[in-house]
Amino acid sequence: MSFALPPELTLCILSHLPLESLAALQRTGRAWRSFFAGNESSIYRSSVIRHLSLPESTTFDELRGTVSRRAMAGARDWKELRQTQQRTERAWLGQAPSSVTSYPNTGRHVHRIKVDEQRGFVVVTAERAELWQRLRVVDLESGEVLWSLPSEYVTPWAHLEYDDGYIVFNRGGHSSEKEVWRLVPDGSDAATAPDAPPDEAQLRAAAALVPTALRFAPWALLKPPPSESTHAFRFAYPTLIAASESTLYFWDVPSGALVQSIPYSDVGELNYVEVSRQRPDAGGLGLVCGTQALRGYSRALGTCVLDIPSSQHFYADNAYSLSRTEHRWIDDWTRTSVLQPEPTAHRRVSEEEGAGVLWDEFIAVHISECGTHLVALLSSSRLVIVPSFRRIVDGTHTLRQIALDVQLGSPRGAARYLAFDCGRIGVATATGVYVISLDWEHASASYASVDASPTLCVTRAAYFNRGRELSSISCLQFAPTGVYFNWIRLESPQTSKQTHGGETLLPDLGLESTWLHSLKEERSIAQLPDGNNVVQVLANVRVASSSVVVSIDLARTLPVPGDET
Repeated sequence: MSFALPPELTLCILSHLPLESLAALQRTGRAWRSFFAGNESSIYRSSVIRHLSLPESTTFDELRGTVSRRAMAGARDWKELRQTQQRTERAWLGQAPSSVTSYPNTGRHVHRIKVDEQRGFVVVTAERAELWQRLRVVDLESGEVLWSLPSEYVTPWAHLEYDDGYIVFNRGGHSSEKEVWRLVPDGSDAATAPDAPPDEAQLRAAAALVPTALRFAPWALLKPPPSESTHAFRFAYPTLIAASESTLYFWDVPSGALVQSIPYSDVGELNYVEVSRQRPDAGGLGLVCGTQALRGYSRALGTCVLDIPSSQHFYADNAYSLSRTEHRWIDDWTRTSVLQPEPTAHRRVSEEEGAGVLWDEFIAVHISECGTHLVALLSSSRLVIVPSFRRIVDGTHTLRQIALDVQLGSPRGAARYLAFDCGRIGVATATGVYVISLDWEHASASYASVDASPTLCVTRAAYFNRGRELSSISCLQFAPTGVYFNWIRLESPQTSKQTHGGETLLPDLGLESTWLHSLKEERSIAQLPDGNNVVQVLANVRVASSSVVVSIDLARTLPVPGDET
């Protein structure tokens, strides 16, 4: 057998195949075995480059500037890295080993979390009870504190944003000012934002810090217009968005300039804001959600281009729910995986279903890094996924046609947090921590029939099933190789960072029975004085007395026996 295609085109075609297909191809004949023997490094290099969307000129040594140490997982060449990538992908789906690491040095009362796997650290803020360091940067490898700000300087329950080396947090009291601290590269002087330099309080706080190898320095102090008070804020480099009761404000963080303001209305009480990474002239959006609606505003036009009231029985023709009906015994678990697959049921919702008004409220919304897809979370643990949502903005499709309406566990359990990163969605509720994966390209193309309905893969961190601790989750974050959230300590207070294999973290079976029973629960609905209905949700009023950052680690250093190569 001879190859009719040029080697470069053959490599391009092979880069689209999963590892098991590459392994099978080598067994089909002598010609393919010979081709693989002579081009093995190039084959796996092409596969990695396509998978990570890297420039064709990328060398293996240059990967350290793009791929984190955790994602490399000890890989020594292109083939080992591609194997690691596939194991990580399978671990997200609950099909490969994973583990859990706890970080006691993040403090005993974690409030907000941000992760930078590329630089190898996690940033946290804390609640009132944290006595020493209310903002900490902790090393993911050693678990040690790399840098911190003292509790007397950082307000309790400070909201935290972080992206591309910039930390943003709010000042205490009635102030609407946002402090920005920037990671200082080795050997560099600490510059400041030209349009909004830090004030004396920031400079004094920085001068009082003990020198550390990793250092953040005051960059900016962002202020809304006089007499305006902002509440929710969100940072997606380079833009920070913050909302007052009636206006969205946009800052360019590198310069510190307040670059835009857009009036908004008709969302009810404010819950959350989001901003896309795209420039105003490239389709950039600001989004705001509240008790009555989720609305998106064009930064180019300054007008509302997306309006989703939170008063609908169903938000999509395609509805999904968790469908497991039988108890899963210990031997039925994927013993080494922390994330366990959960079956889902799909059904088509007719136009006649759910007539009338049913009030819920959007508690969070996120937009994909590419600016194409949108996800929103309702208080009753309902997730609304909108692939290629700009079809609604353009008027070519309706929300119900293209959205996916997903009930995650009991509709009576209160939603806690929403994450959307690395192409996956994370949801923490009063009943569990869930990861939702889907083929976005297929989901963007299929909406017309039952046969074409998108397939969801839902996994659940089953070990984390205690209601009191679930109701204490105040943050959930995704990174390429992990799921990060706050939970009680998994070991004694004296220990530092510690990792537990998935095989040691089997869930309490009694609590699993409670969770399984909760899947049968119906919505709890009350009637308002105006005759409309409203969803009622229950939250555990007892919360955990303390919590640290834990991560579900999905990249394993050691190869797993039986993996296809």
